Amino acid sequence: MRKFLLLIGILLFAATSSFAAKFPDDVRGYIEQEIPNTDIRFDGVIIMPSNTIYLPLYPSLFSDIKSLSGRT
Repeated sequence: MRKFLLLIGILLFAATSSFAAKFPDDVRGYIEQEIPNTDIRFDGVIIMPSNTIYLPLYPSLFSDIKSLSGRT
């Protein structure tokens, strides 16, 4: 019985949900319009016609930046 409960505990721990970011529709539309034959996979990887692979990275926190120099 202990092994069974341990197995159930491990399965519940391993079956956690994950959160995926949705690729923005405007960015997807722009890429498909400007670069024909580009493949955008379900996980966000962009594969160009020249077989160049891009993995876009999104910041975890967005903030309003007034200038790039660091001065406000």
